[in-house]
Amino acid sequence: MSLQFNPPPIYNRMLDEQGRVSGEWQKWFNSMHEATRSYLDPNGVYIPQLTTAERDAIPNPDEGLQIYNKDELEGQIRQNAMWRRIVTNPT
Repeated sequence: MSLQFNPPPIYNRMLDEQGRVSGEWQKWFNSMHEATRSYLDPNGVYIPQLTTAERDAIPNPDEGLQIYNKDELEGQIRQNAMWRRIVTNPT
């Protein structure tokens, strides 16, 4: 699955007169954080949490894509062009 990023606002100044990050750049940094949040964390991996409607709206999901379905309250994985429940054995 490829990440979709908005281009940075290169024509706007990164820092304002007080040396703070400008509003447009701050919005871009925040969007980058949200876009990568599902992939990067030093303590583990965040799995995207989606409703069934959000999951079904993913265009051409890659095989092996994993999500947590908030409607079904279960992990799901894309296999053989279908969404399948991730089954775990209780301990």
